[in-house]
Amino acid sequence: MKWQEKGWLKKYLTTRHHYVLHQEFQRLKDQKSTSAAFDQLIYELMQATGLLYGYPAQMPYSYKTLLKSLKVDQLTDQQRWKILLLESLLNSALTTNRYHSLKREVDFADAISEVTYRIGEYYVALYPNIKPKSRGGFLARSSKTGIDFSEQALDARTQSMASNTKDEFWQAIMHSALSFIDVYCFHPWIQSYADTDKREKVIKSHIRLRLLILYVLSSAAWANGIVEKEEKEFLEYFLTLSQLPEDLEEQGKKMILERVSMENIKWSEVKSPVLKRYLLELATMIILSDKVISKSERQFLDELRDKLNLSEKETQHSILAVESFVVEHWQNIPYLNGNKDVEAMTMYLLAKLRPYLQEELPILKKYLEQESGVDALLQRSQIETIGTNERKKIRQGLLAAIQATPAFQSAVVPRSVLTYSVLLETIPGGLFARYQPNNE
Repeated sequence: MKWQEKGWLKKYLTTRHHYVLHQEFQRLKDQKSTSAAFDQLIYELMQATGLLYGYPAQMPYSYKTLLKSLKVDQLTDQQRWKILLLESLLNSALTTNRYHSLKREVDFADAISEVTYRIGEYYVALYPNIKPKSRGGFLARSSKTGIDFSEQALDARTQSMASNTKDEFWQAIMHSALSFIDVYCFHPWIQSYADTDKREKVIKSHIRLRLLILYVLSSAAWANGIVEKEEKEFLEYFLTLSQLPEDLEEQGKKMILERVSMENIKWSEVKSPVLKRYLLELATMIILSDKVISKSERQFLDELRDKLNLSEKETQHSILAVESFVVEHWQNIPYLNGNKDVEAMTMYLLAKLRPYLQEELPILKKYLEQESGVDALLQRSQIETIGTNERKKIRQGLLAAIQATPAFQSAVVPRSVLTYSVLLETIPGGLFARYQPNNE
């Protein structure tokens, strides 16, 4: 598949349908049986892939045949961004009531085509500067033109993600932030597609969210008391990307030039628990870009948590998720690779993991009780020497148990630093309390 040539989107959908239409249809049916809200579902998808954090860490699915066909190991970051953004938009739309009653795979395929057709129209409504062109200089109503329209919009939204210089942190995070609210608002936009007034309300809500994100970005930059020249330039870059109306653009400029009080922000408009959590994680990611969280920055995050009305436990989970992602992927992320504080951040994370896992001891115990083989090996390891393969089984079992805890159910477990020996030093001692040696 030639991702830079016209027609890649149509070819991608054809390939996707060929390999995983049945599996994806079943996944959608299973998803409908859950009680999770749409924003929670798309948040979990975007968090696991890294789309929330400015780095495409993994693909949004694990279908081996499809991954092999796409040659994912040869994809550039920009090509991965295209897939992640497209799949996130598809998942956002397909969780609407509009597609709730699909009974056949052919109807599911048609729904995917319809959603893809609408993506270009949606982006032009959000960002007037995106103006895809058709051969005749105007947009015809044919299905082919609709997909071409969407393809050009996706190209435009991921174009700047092709660069990998050390200064790309802010750019990556800003594009990720806009991508998140693009996906977040696509659900109600599709849901209300037949009602022009409701669609317009969704667009206005998106505009307000852009301004709110600028506030979080600038406030995080101001958290240590000063905004550096480079930070100011990138905040101005985000303001340009946002394409805000003139009156809101003036508010945005003020946020960049001076520290805006939290009292001046309409926090009551942020109602979604998922959106609240994301805003906190966005601020955390900005603060973690060059150092471990300082005392003043911690105070800022605490104040932001209070304004968002998030519990201390929700905040703990969000910060753990971000820090774990950074520690796990820092070697592959250009904007973090030269960070001399990563080792300190790793030790800082491990120090926080220990009390967290102690709090979640009942969940860890329950998981290991269900994995009796791993549990027995873990207990034996305390009184006798075990082999390499047995240590591997213990490590995989403990990592899976940690994955089952609330903070990591949809987040990245920092596997690269949690070696066998580190795990045994990090997990609660209570996991070893049940061993009863065989008297025989």
